[in-house]
Amino acid sequence: MIFDVILENDINYNEVLKKTERYMKSSYNKNIAKRVFKGRKGRFYALVEPYGIKFDVVIYDDISLYEIEGYLKYVFEGEQLIVLCGKKEKIHFNKLNCIYV
Repeated sequence: MIFDVILENDINYNEVLKKTERYMKSSYNKNIAKRVFKGRKGRFYALVEPYGIKFDVVIYDDISLYEIEGYLKYVFEGEQLIVLCGKKEKIHFNKLNCIYV
């Protein structure tokens, strides 16, 4: 499952990247893909870009969504997020302020 979280204009991309590095504690491959991060135990991957974050969920279950929710809560600290997902995918974060499109 792939979905995007869109960043608002007032959110600093470099700050998001630094917080992501601190939270994830490991990147996928620092030499080739400096903006790709692997979630704990490889359950998901996150690509951090200036416009937003693209998530590729390898193992789609409650644990993966809980880990992603914790990451988003840490990085954005109460900001309103826009979540884009496909027609077939249904995703909902209970502890975040999100708009689902």
